[in-house]
Amino acid sequence: MKKVLILSAVFILVSAASLFAAPVNMQEGNWEIVTSIKIDAVPFPMPPMKVNQCFTKKDLEDSSKTRPATGGSGKKNDCEVKDLVETGKTATWKVVCKDGSTGNGEASYQGTTFNTTMTMVDKSGGKSTTTMKAKRTGDCK
Repeated sequence: MKKVLILSAVFILVSAASLFAAPVNMQEGNWEIVTSIKIDAVPFPMPPMKVNQCFTKKDLEDSSKTRPATGGSGKKNDCEVKDLVETGKTATWKVVCKDGSTGNGEASYQGTTFNTTMTMVDKSGGKSTTTMKAKRTGDCK
């Protein structure tokens, strides 16, 4: 279960805009991103986390910056994104980790808002779901 929490935490830190290798339907600017995690083995809800992040045009277009971070046990390259399908307005993907954890995610983009859901399951069957809801709040400062 600890690995599920670590995996979820790693993917929380990855903005949805940085998941994809092609420009997504997002406007550049400052974004408020609210992330919630539900871990099936934890009986109480974790408080949502809110961050503000500036996305420049380069952030949204440069494919070298739009690769998913891989986490797993917290070591670089422990997880790999597979079967990425991206249209600009939607995206789906799968995650396979060296420790046996797997997951899948989906995102939708509406220009000034986006929603992302990712579910991870560790090798013992422990499940976590990470949800990100974001909205553009103005220009970067």
